[in-house]
This record gives sequence, structure tokens and C-alpha cells, in this order.
Amino acid sequence: MYWQREFLRQGEAWTNGGTLKLDLPKIGLLGSIMIHARRAGVTDAFNTALKWRLIDYISKVEVIVNGSEPVKSITGEVAKGLTFFDGGGGAPDQEFNYGSSTKRAHFMINFGRRLFDRRFMLDLSRFDSAELQLTNDGSSTYFGGDWTVDVLGYYLRDAGGVAPEGYFRTEEWRKWTTVTDERKYLDLPTERKIRRVLLHVLPAFGTNNNAD
Repeated sequence: MYWQREFLRQGEAWTNGGTLKLDLPKIGLLGSIMIHARRAGVTDAFNTALKWRLIDYISKVEVIVNGSEPVKSITGEVAKGLTFFDGGGGAPDQEFNYGSSTKRAHFMINFGRRLFDRRFMLDLSRFDSAELQLTNDGSSTYFGGDWTVDVLGYYLRDAGGVAPEGYFRTEEWRKWTTVTDERKYLDLPTERKIRRVLLHVLPAFGTNNNAD
């Protein structure tokens, strides 16, 4: 058996402020998907913007099977964090808040515990359909036109008839605005086994864009 990496899309146009929907192949053991998004910003538009990285504007990353069942449903920032926790690194992004050069964002969508996990993968033949959906909340204030995205799939080939043990589902479970000195009690869901709970904290910002 061996891993094969191939482009599912290369140089695909992604509407500024829109959702890109891509059908995944009908068959194959899909271990991971890598995303490379890029777009130049409006000159100096990010000088005083709270969101100045490209990844900040990727508002939703989803993999939907059978038309409505989410396998993955997270933000771009969380996907970037999971790339680190799953594999201890990732391709560096191109980030700055000045000028108008191209900004870049990279992240992985892993259906197993990490990249190249031979035990846990998404068996595409089990579903009537599988679709990747990428949403950004960019606007003409910050971006002069459509984005561009590359989508690469990592498949396990010649697996010798060995079926994966399953796949890992990842979704945004709770979202709330905290208050000072608040203590929050949350009952974790019980219908599935939980592998990991990731807490994503967004600090408040003052007038000088400094985290309070």
C-alpha cells in the first residue's frame, strides 16, 4: 500500500464573501485534505483591522456527506490549530497588514489522528455523496476580487482490502461571549466517544487593536 497525493482542484476561483462547493470523488480511502488559499488585499486596508490574516476570513470549513451530515464543520482558525495538534506543524502562511501583496493560508483536514494515519480514514464509497464546502467572509473593503484555492487529497492506495476502523468527526459544539469572572458549566455530549476538546479563545480588543 502507498499514499497518493493529487490535486482535487488547482487554481480554483473562490468568490470573495462566498462559499465554494466541491464534490469529492465517489470512491477512495481519503486520509486528509490540504487547503492552500491566497488573495491580495486592498492596499493598507488591514492597517487598523482586527482581522488582518487571510485565515481570519475563512469562516467555515465543512465536509458534508449524504447531503446533510457534517463530518467536519469548523472555522479556518480552528482548522489551522488542529493542523498543529494533529501533526506538530504545517506550511507557514504569508501574513502582514500592510501593502497589497498576496496573503496565503494553509491548513489540513485530517479524517484520522494525523496525516498518513492508516487506521482511520474517510471511505468515500460508503456515502452517496461527499462535498467540501469552504466559506469566507471577505468583502471589497479588504479584498479587490475573488480568492484562489488549491485543494489536495491524500489517498491510501492498494490497501489490500483492509477497511479503515472509522474516521474522526470534528465540529463546533458551543460558541458564546464570555463575561468578566464568568464560570461556565457545560455537559459534554454522550452520543459519541470524544477524542479531543479544543478551546478557541478570541480576546476583546481596544481602540488601538491591542488585546484587552
